[in-house]
Amino acid sequence: MLTHLARAWDYDLFSPRDSEDAAPRVLQWPFLRIPWQGRIGVTIFGFLTGYVCALKPLKLSRAGNTSSAFSTIARSAFRRPPRLIFPATIAMVISWVMAQCGAFTVANRSDCWWCRYAAPDLEDSFGKEVLRLFKNFLSTWTTGYMAYDDHQWALLPLLKGSMLVYILLFATMYVKFRYRMLIYIGMMLYFHQDNAKDTGRSSLGGPSEVQACLLLTP
Repeated sequence: MLTHLARAWDYDLFSPRDSEDAAPRVLQWPFLRIPWQGRIGVTIFGFLTGYVCALKPLKLSRAGNTSSAFSTIARSAFRRPPRLIFPATIAMVISWVMAQCGAFTVANRSDCWWCRYAAPDLEDSFGKEVLRLFKNFLSTWTTGYMAYDDHQWALLPLLKGSMLVYILLFATMYVKFRYRMLIYIGMMLYFHQDNAKDTGRSSLGGPSEVQACLLLTP
């Protein structure tokens, strides 16, 4: 929320200073500017997601109750998609209804480029808007694009990341501690060595969740 407010009302907080010759403001100082950047919040959220997904199965595994651990993974993997998709779809429909009522008109005409980017332009007919609603539902869970709520881009990587955690837990359930640690470290290095475009965004569903498993392993 802090980074969204800064992006909309004071975009210079993303820079170390307002201009080349200006002195940094207090909120632009090192470390103090971290809350306005937002990226660390996304990473922490992904980390906590992996922590929650891995906590119970690993506790059961360490207790020697592998049968219950497998059952927990199966139930969690089955419940994970609707737990993400249903609330996100409700939010999308609310944003769609608001858009039809003109709620984004002011944002579309403001001098804030980010507000204009996040505010959808309506189609020329209501029928096209209804069709667009269903297309946006599909694109949210296939490409990560959402016209009515741009922030839902993170949901697809989070869903993929949780499934990665479940598969990793399933595959390493009978692996000894030292070898499990090596596997997790190998997975982290695999994701971090990828320098492809937009890796920082797409890897939200990778290192953060695997790191959570790594911390929970001992």
